[in-house]
Amino acid sequence: VSVDVARIRRLVGEDRAPAMGELAKASESLRFMLSLEQGEGTESPELRAYVALGRGQLANALKSARAAAEREARLLRLAAASDGAGDDAIARAFALAPDAGIDASTVWPTLGLALRLQRETAPFLPLLKGMRAEHAERMLGFIEQLKSQDLVAAMRLLDGLPPELRGQACSLGAVALGAKAPRAWRDAAKRLLFASERPYFEGNG
Repeated sequence: VSVDVARIRRLVGEDRAPAMGELAKASESLRFMLSLEQGEGTESPELRAYVALGRGQLANALKSARAAAEREARLLRLAAASDGAGDDAIARAFALAPDAGIDASTVWPTLGLALRLQRETAPFLPLLKGMRAEHAERMLGFIEQLKSQDLVAAMRLLDGLPPELRGQACSLGAVALGAKAPRAWRDAAKRLLFASERPYFEGNG
């Protein structure tokens, strides 16, 4: 609950340090995610990789991730979908096995990148089976509306979704549409999701 409250506070701009500090006292998960964004207590190469990713230092992020091979694929998925990602990182991401580095956070930007580059999305869709059926249906509908360019209808499908999943939908849409994505989507993705849960998006928000 503390993590979801933090997401909402960030979205509405009520994330001043004292308020977030109080929430973090009750949640080890929130303390960890905030530490990655602030670059605190991140001695391991894997954690430094997420700090670098959150700052848009993609080359450094990928370099650090290589020291933790079992997590490199996950970091690569996020880096490849980030603003400023090079062709090499994107090619390496699509060369991975469909389930390599995929989890509840990385599957969405991976799908967004596949949409943007007109690659097959089918290999990644079976990975949604563990989701609540209603949520999976809405996210699949969101993807279809992105394909038809009906962004208003796409956003209506997100009403009532949990904050994290709404953020992931905005992240997917921002990756899929690139520079054509509504600014509000990019901002929502950055505020509802933490640095270890999304690609890097440029600009304030």
